[in-house]
Amino acid sequence: MAENVDQQISEDDPKEIYHFIGKQFSDAGAPDIDDPTKITYLTQAQDKIFAADDVGTVLDSFIDNFLSFFNSEENSIKIRIFTIKFIEKACRFDPSIVKKVAAQLHHSLSNLSDNSEIHKKIIIVVTQLYPFILQWIASRKSDIEAESAWESFSVLKGRIMQMVDSKNEGIRVLTMRFLETLVICQTTKSEMSDLSKLSYQMSLNQVGRDHRFISYRQLETEAAHSFKSLMDHLSSSRTTLLHLISTVTAVARIARARPEFMSQMVEAFESLLYNLPPTLGTGQVKSVRKELTNNLFRLLKHPAAFTKHLQRIQSLLHDLGASDVEIKRNMPDPAELSAALKKRVEANSAQKRTDLLLRGGPLSKKARIEEDEYDDQKSASAFDDQEAQNRAYQEATDMTTNWIMEKLQHGHIVSHLVYISLLSMPHEMPAAFSANTYGVPENVTPDVKRNVARMLATQFMREQKGPGAAYFSEIKKKQHLAKQKAKDEGVIIPPTPADLRDDKHVIKQPTKDDEGFAVPLLPSKTKKSVVKIDIYRETKEFSDKESRELRQLLFRRLLESEAQMNHPKQRQQLYKSLVYIVTRFFNDITPELEEQLLSFVITDQKRRGDTLMFWLTELYSQAKGINCCIKDSEDGFTFTEAEHNARYDTIMVNCLSRLFAQNEHKEALFHNIFLEAPVITPGALLILRKACVDPDSCSYSMATLRELILNRNRHRYDFLKIMLELSYVESDVVRHESIATTKELASIDYVYPEVREFIIRMCQNVTETTVPPLIWSAANDAMDRMETEEVQWNESYARAGLILALNMIPIDTSLIDILTHTLAKAPRLVKLFLINSLDKYATQLSQDDPNVLNAIDNCPNGGEAFIARCVVIMTAKTDPSTELVRRLKALQERYNSDIRSLIPIIPGLTKEECLDLVPKFVLNATNLRTVPMFYRKILRSPNLVTKKPPVTVPELIFKLHSIEHVSAKAITLLQNSIDILIVDQKNEFFEESDQIPGAITQLADLPVITPFVFHSIQKLYEKHQGLGDSLSKTLLKCVEKRPWESDPKAFEAFKECSKTMGGYAYSALLFGLPWEKFTELIEDQERDQLLGQKLKTYISTLPAHQQRKIDRRMIDFVKGELEKDDKKDKKKGINDPMVDTNWIQTHNLQSAFLAGGRREENEDEQNWLKEGVEEVIKAIDEEEEEKPNESQIMEEIEDKNEPKILMD
Repeated sequence: MAENVDQQISEDDPKEIYHFIGKQFSDAGAPDIDDPTKITYLTQAQDKIFAADDVGTVLDSFIDNFLSFFNSEENSIKIRIFTIKFIEKACRFDPSIVKKVAAQLHHSLSNLSDNSEIHKKIIIVVTQLYPFILQWIASRKSDIEAESAWESFSVLKGRIMQMVDSKNEGIRVLTMRFLETLVICQTTKSEMSDLSKLSYQMSLNQVGRDHRFISYRQLETEAAHSFKSLMDHLSSSRTTLLHLISTVTAVARIARARPEFMSQMVEAFESLLYNLPPTLGTGQVKSVRKELTNNLFRLLKHPAAFTKHLQRIQSLLHDLGASDVEIKRNMPDPAELSAALKKRVEANSAQKRTDLLLRGGPLSKKARIEEDEYDDQKSASAFDDQEAQNRAYQEATDMTTNWIMEKLQHGHIVSHLVYISLLSMPHEMPAAFSANTYGVPENVTPDVKRNVARMLATQFMREQKGPGAAYFSEIKKKQHLAKQKAKDEGVIIPPTPADLRDDKHVIKQPTKDDEGFAVPLLPSKTKKSVVKIDIYRETKEFSDKESRELRQLLFRRLLESEAQMNHPKQRQQLYKSLVYIVTRFFNDITPELEEQLLSFVITDQKRRGDTLMFWLTELYSQAKGINCCIKDSEDGFTFTEAEHNARYDTIMVNCLSRLFAQNEHKEALFHNIFLEAPVITPGALLILRKACVDPDSCSYSMATLRELILNRNRHRYDFLKIMLELSYVESDVVRHESIATTKELASIDYVYPEVREFIIRMCQNVTETTVPPLIWSAANDAMDRMETEEVQWNESYARAGLILALNMIPIDTSLIDILTHTLAKAPRLVKLFLINSLDKYATQLSQDDPNVLNAIDNCPNGGEAFIARCVVIMTAKTDPSTELVRRLKALQERYNSDIRSLIPIIPGLTKEECLDLVPKFVLNATNLRTVPMFYRKILRSPNLVTKKPPVTVPELIFKLHSIEHVSAKAITLLQNSIDILIVDQKNEFFEESDQIPGAITQLADLPVITPFVFHSIQKLYEKHQGLGDSLSKTLLKCVEKRPWESDPKAFEAFKECSKTMGGYAYSALLFGLPWEKFTELIEDQERDQLLGQKLKTYISTLPAHQQRKIDRRMIDFVKGELEKDDKKDKKKGINDPMVDTNWIQTHNLQSAFLAGGRREENEDEQNWLKEGVEEVIKAIDEEEEEKPNESQIMEEIEDKNEPKILMD
């Protein structure tokens, strides 16, 4: 749909296009609209503008709309950057737009309150547009519109060139890139120019000398001074790393594109190598040297470098540490070099032929006319002045070198220099020392001496010392005059770096010319007559109050004077003066001045941070007696050592406290104080700890603390103490950072012994009965109010005290021995946490680790639980080793410790050892929850030797029922242990369920039948009632052995079993029990009252030969029970026709009636029972008429000599 709309609009007349673009601007300018939507509208407007047929007209109509979005500070940075990108595209479509946009961009750059990102984007865009705009301007010699655009663009260019001294490092780096582009575009291209790395081809060759409003000489002079500005930044002593690297890269690119600058570049690189800025750190120095090396390697392949500067570049590379192999590898290919030289020779020859033709041919007159017309362009250029200055600098350096060589011939001078160096040598090696060090070989040749003298001469020239400095000073005067002249001519020159500015070369205005005639003088103030004053008579002494106020005003004026100082050396001297005022003279206003100076430093940390370091160094020097402080006090005029130390600590702590309070502890100054201060006081360490506890900055602070641990050996103990105690902190971020840093330190051999000592001490802390103040105060961030109140242990404190030691186990397994001793003495909560936390930290332990085995051997009494948990973790996925089994068995036997510790090593035990463990598990209430695991281990884990389970199910069951001398308390435990295997409510032994019934039936073969056999039969019947017949036989066999004779409890167990099994237990009652036990059974008040009826029913099912085996007294008991029931029923049923003498036969029917849930008081059910009973009685009467009488039956039985049967 959108494409159709665009197509429709494009086909309409220009009014529709204007209307569409205007609507997009209106929508984008609407209030309460977000940035993405606004950018979408502006993008559509931009695309429509550039897609129009008449781009220039449409662009000219709507450029102001875009600029309104850029000028509005209410718009976000994204919107303004988008408009800057549009400006770049617009200038490429129509360069004349520059005259409109340049003023807006210049205004933004001049607005210091504007966002730095806007400034950076403007510089980038102008840098990319400059070759294009200059090329367009050069092609329009007489265009008034182009002239106006160039004037506007020149103002913008000048503003960018003035930003080389910006406080923003990113802006300075981008300005260096702009100067690089300017120098390349405003210088001539030669045959040796390497333009392969450039995205543009613009050069001064494209600018005609007859251009109406562009001065060829002015552009060339501007480029020369811009290149000189780059060289000055290379020699600046206050530059930063990023700024220096960007300057080195810019100079190297210019030298490749314009070989005439290569000599100056090599000279600048030499000076930089031997005079690296002292503000750089060790890593920064390495980065600078690496950047120099890479750029020199790239220059080696340049033909101009090979033909003119090869020796010096190779020497520089050697000084930078490059080998001959590397240098040879980066040398240019001979064929390419020959082609480049041949091309240059041909170009020179062609130029000579052209010159000869112009001199001798018919065009010579015309040529002379042109030369006369542009005679001002033939004079010495700015580059010639620059070359002359370089030659003068080389000559001055040579003069200083020769002078130093003469001085070094005297041996006493060298010895004095060495002695002075030893006295002034700092305690710690500066970062740039190794980079500036020249290794003198053993054989000191004249070349070596001259090289050393040359290096010293370079530094002498930098400090303006030596005989060559005066000679070069005259040359600099001429350069200064030329620079002023160029400025008067309108040349835009970047400012000199602040630390290199020098006004002593300002040339006084001459009063006469060369011929002695007077010249006009600038108006000057009339010199006043000198008035003589008697200072003693005209002045009076200040009062104390006036003196105090004057000193305060002077100090404040010194602080304010920094704004007028552009040279870094001037500022450095100012900072030293301020420090000396507050340190070397102490009076009543010194504390106030110290506070002002501290505020002054913190306000601009990047520039003034070195002031604080110098301040601390001065105080440290006074404490050590190197310098002194004069005290205006009646107590004395000097401080004691303790007072010096107190002053040092006060300044350091106050500064760090203020930085921390202002949330500036993430800045570089806060960390540099710790890294570079001579001594770190205890108060400063407390502040560093607070910074480490802050989750937002703990990573930076921990890194600082780590550097202190590694580099400050004398106070490593204090730093380590803070680092390790941070593991007590409750914050997970801080604790994790502390543990991670400690692990890093553990990999350093000379640090870890102290770390391990601290960890051992931390383990000892958790053995106390209450939480040590160190732990709870650190965990609650209350280190400054550690009290002696008692705090009880909980899981949080236990974790804080042991988390570091647990995390260090994978790194140092010897800590297991320490932790076992800790567990033996620790409180209960600490023990629980330690045991429960091992699963996370001990997963990498090896069974063959000597430290683990040694910990088992040295385990104290009470630490076995820790060892057992470690063994469980180690054997979770692998079988235990033989050595581990042997040592753990010895440990358990030595202390008779918890038998559960042997569960992991059951695969290494023999069958007898496993069976011996059974009573220890099942008869201990503590081990009851572990019994299922123990059963699974011995029944399923393969033995290390036989590769089969050490115990079978029958063997385990026999062992459980063979345990003797079971106490009364242990009976229930053993029964529960048996139930775990037989009942198996959780279905844990499904694999063994088929073997259990067979094993139970074999229990009758045991020599001694214990009460637990009957219990097992009972439980098995309850679970599998279908096994009643089999269990009945087993029960009978067990009863026949009469186990109650040896254990009376066996009969009680039998009674419970018989009640449960019911009819399946009657064979044991009738055939296995003697009459005495049967009598005891039937006399039990809880016995079944229907036992007689049930026995009668069971006996009637037996064959005759089994009935004869039943004791006659048991049969009489059954008869008696039946008769009692008969009498009761008759008495109950006197008036009831339902009851007669045939009750025995109908008893089963009535019992079934009642057992079915029916009630006698129900009339309907009683009628039903009556009818059923009458039918039964009628049937029985009919049968009795047919049966013989009782006397006949008895006679027949006696004749057959058979026993009387109850049913007859």
